[in-house]
Amino acid sequence: MNTINYKWCTPIDSSSLTEITELFVGNVSKIYISHGEVIDGRANNMNDWKANIKAIMKEEFSDAMVNTFEMQNTFTKLSIALLDEKIIALALVSFYPKTKIAILCDIIVDASFRGQKIGESMLKWIETEIKLWGAKFIFLETGLQNKSAHHFFENRGFKATSVVMVKNI
Repeated sequence: MNTINYKWCTPIDSSSLTEITELFVGNVSKIYISHGEVIDGRANNMNDWKANIKAIMKEEFSDAMVNTFEMQNTFTKLSIALLDEKIIALALVSFYPKTKIAILCDIIVDASFRGQKIGESMLKWIETEIKLWGAKFIFLETGLQNKSAHHFFENRGFKATSVVMVKNI
């Protein structure tokens, strides 16, 4: 396999917004939904993506491209993995400068490239990068039924630290 390159997106990458959005939408199912997707307005509930998920994600990705590492308040950055100029994975990472905490909001590998350790490699790259930001911890959340993600992250040193509960009212 050729070399995979990772990068943080900037406004110069805005021409790739549609490709990045399609990668996300085309590679997440209902089991990907966690409370974060509901809170962020991506999903109607724990089982149903918003009808306009493409527009929502395109806006999120666009916003993440303009954020800079020099920001004093919480910011989110978008990273991509490129193989021969094709975007094969993406990740959204939020950073809280005051508490030195990072949150891996999303990490998506194109289904046709799964099983090749791209997610693992991208996660290692992100961990190296956020250490440069001064991060002391990295948090993430996954949907309750997303067992493959649970397994993936547990095998890379992540541990459950809390339980999120919901009640329809």
